[in-house]
Amino acid sequence: MPINGFAFRNIEESWPKFNEEPCNLRLSLATNNVNPFGDVRSTYSVWPIFVINNNIPSQMSIKRERIMLTNIVLGINIFRIFLFNK
Repeated sequence: MPINGFAFRNIEESWPKFNEEPCNLRLSLATNNVNPFGDVRSTYSVWPIFVINNNIPSQMSIKRERIMLTNIVLGINIFRIFLFNK
């Protein structure tokens, strides 16, 4: 988990009181491009967006039952269209 990463340390140093308040919630967003049809030449893509709770220990937060799928973004894979049209 990126809890020990530069971004989290920077946030904790910039706003030290945020971490002290037990009611505050620390979340991470994660996404990845998925090819819905398994065809490499497909121009369509799916981007699932996941939310991960960082208030619990990292061993628990990466378990499947604790990761929330919040959104699915459908669209055309612009990057692939650019590569194949050169």
